[in-house]
Amino acid sequence: MMKTFFIPAILALFVACSTQTPAQQQTSTQPSTITDADYETVRNLKIVSFAKAYEEQDTVLLDQILHDTYQLVDDGGAIYTKRDEMEYVSQYGPSYDSFIFEILKLEIYPNGTATVFGTGTITGKDIDGAYSQTYKASDVFVKEGNRWQAVTTHVSGVKETRE
Repeated sequence: MMKTFFIPAILALFVACSTQTPAQQQTSTQPSTITDADYETVRNLKIVSFAKAYEEQDTVLLDQILHDTYQLVDDGGAIYTKRDEMEYVSQYGPSYDSFIFEILKLEIYPNGTATVFGTGTITGKDIDGAYSQTYKASDVFVKEGNRWQAVTTHVSGVKETRE
């Protein structure tokens, strides 16, 4: 007897939890026409624009790159919002000499979502001498209209070597 009660209840719960509002359906499941230009736009955002915004303390550019819901999760698990990143960039210039991000995988899906995975390499000098830092990062971008923006970044595996 209990089995028959739980199966419909679980099924109803599953359907209720998986139902999206019309607004969610519009931004997350509407098919988009994905072109080579989309791949180039996302690649440029990750490799060029992000670096430029941080290096030049360009909060106008960073505001364009980051979606209002943006969150960054760092190597230690701390979570930062778009507002946190905007504040950081406006107050602190880069302390490194070189920053390179190599994309290892870039996928764009018909629902207007892109994932980027790769390795960042930062080199510089500080009071302790020359250093090199590497990390892995994954980013999710969404396309709303014709505009791609980052909604999340996750950084892990930060390793530093000293000369």
